[in-house]
Amino acid sequence: MWDVKDKTFVITGGASGLGAGYAKACLEHGAKNVAILDIAEKLGNATTEQLNETYGTNKVIFVKCDVSKEEDIVSAWDAVLAQFKQIDIIINNAGIMVDAPNIWRTASDVNWQGLVSFTLKGVSHMRKDEGGAGGTILNIASTLGITKMPFLPIYCGSKMAVLHFSQCLAMDPFYENTGVRVLTMCLGCTDTPLIDNLETRSWDPKLADDFVTNIANNYIRQKRESAVAALIKMLTTGNPGSIWLTLDDKPARDITSVIDNAYKEFEKVMAESDGRIIAMWDVKDKTFVITGGASGLGADYAKACLGHGAKNVAILDIAENLGNATAEQLNENYGTNKVIFVKCDVSKEEDIVSAWDAVLAQFKQIDVIINNAGIMVDAPNTWRTATTVNWQGLVCFTLKGVSHMRKDEGGAGGTILNVASILGLTKLAYLPIYCGAKMAVVHFSQCLAMKPFYENTGIRVLTMCLGSTDTPLAHNLETKSWDPKLGNEMVVTITNKFICQKRESAVNAFIKMLTDGNPGSTWLSIDDKPARDITSAIDKAFEEFERVMSE
Repeated sequence: MWDVKDKTFVITGGASGLGAGYAKACLEHGAKNVAILDIAEKLGNATTEQLNETYGTNKVIFVKCDVSKEEDIVSAWDAVLAQFKQIDIIINNAGIMVDAPNIWRTASDVNWQGLVSFTLKGVSHMRKDEGGAGGTILNIASTLGITKMPFLPIYCGSKMAVLHFSQCLAMDPFYENTGVRVLTMCLGCTDTPLIDNLETRSWDPKLADDFVTNIANNYIRQKRESAVAALIKMLTTGNPGSIWLTLDDKPARDITSVIDNAYKEFEKVMAESDGRIIAMWDVKDKTFVITGGASGLGADYAKACLGHGAKNVAILDIAENLGNATAEQLNENYGTNKVIFVKCDVSKEEDIVSAWDAVLAQFKQIDVIINNAGIMVDAPNTWRTATTVNWQGLVCFTLKGVSHMRKDEGGAGGTILNVASILGLTKLAYLPIYCGAKMAVVHFSQCLAMKPFYENTGIRVLTMCLGSTDTPLAHNLETKSWDPKLGNEMVVTITNKFICQKRESAVNAFIKMLTDGNPGSTWLSIDDKPARDITSAIDKAFEEFERVMSE
């Protein structure tokens, strides 16, 4: 049993809906203070005034905060501490369920990066090994993080990222060292504005009617009271690192063991073979876009594609001198004007738009996109840019590729290969943000590729779970953890747990995927072994996730 009484809370997205319901319930159970953070100023002030009238003057404050903006988060955090001095419990409730064009990036900033930022601030403030008093961080995920839905692949991915991030962060001995309890709620369909106007929320407007019908037929809208009761049960009984499910107005349940069993399926596949029968596809005469292509594996992929007959390759990267040198060398070896370099910072939307237009102006058509750009670092002041590259940049290029290639809108079809990591399939305490982002890539790609996506669009979505490989990504490991104290331990663990495979093995896996990969398949490249299609194992793990929702 844990106690809510006399604790000070921060609740994001607390001005209305479930956030306001959580605030009220915490006060009813004896909370000392509550800070409501939200972008909706009038609603926030009104809710605060009402709660203070009911539960006592100055128990509740409202702080305007746009959770998608780091500067707002810093300002709001400082304001809460100035008022209450100490924070005991953070409820990362703010969320936006929408994948629609021009909105999905802000939504993902709220659902993923905003939650990570508040979590890290909470850990820094609360941790007992640095003079804090301990505390609880409750992260709101969703049942859409543990099931596949083609209508909201970005939202599904971001919520799976929340789940995996929270699990990795909470690994032993995190609680023993810090006294910070991390809890995760998988929230089912609940009667809130989050599920209003569903016809406007999908990444593809064509799917709107199917989306509304699917939700109406397959999901029970539970009452808000059920979700609030689940939150209180989690806060008072949840063990450190536990994952809870609330749906269909049933009592909240601890599903940690089921999630752990599903992850055993993920991890088991790294040591066994599959042997699926696969199709053959051709690299020859195709035009490629490769992000992060100036050096390392990206440059190797470009060379391999040209060696297999690619028509053109566009290398996109932030490293201008390296990119130009690589393009020049490849043109010398494979033919003038076959390769271009376009400077592009994948963390910036304006760079992505400009680079995309430049490639199309040069080559007219794009057949294959390799979303290779990535930064493996969770360090303070670096993690946000890294996760924008690893997650939002990949999503942005994927959506641009779909819009350009889809046959049902006049395109020629094509392939999008998203590079994830084995750290999306296993837990690593030192890089919880990177792990979460890479699991988001896996789940996003799976949801997007669900039938009849390929049949309608002619676009093959592939996912590579890349193991430890001898590239700069795996250098200077001692500087990459979210917690500098864990740097040396991380080096030892990575060295002992993972075999660092040769770059040639990753390149061979890449070519095998391109030529053999069925639409929607997920592949593993690890330990210098031949690449393997692990789709069936991933599906089996998700069956474990989904089974818990009906038992």
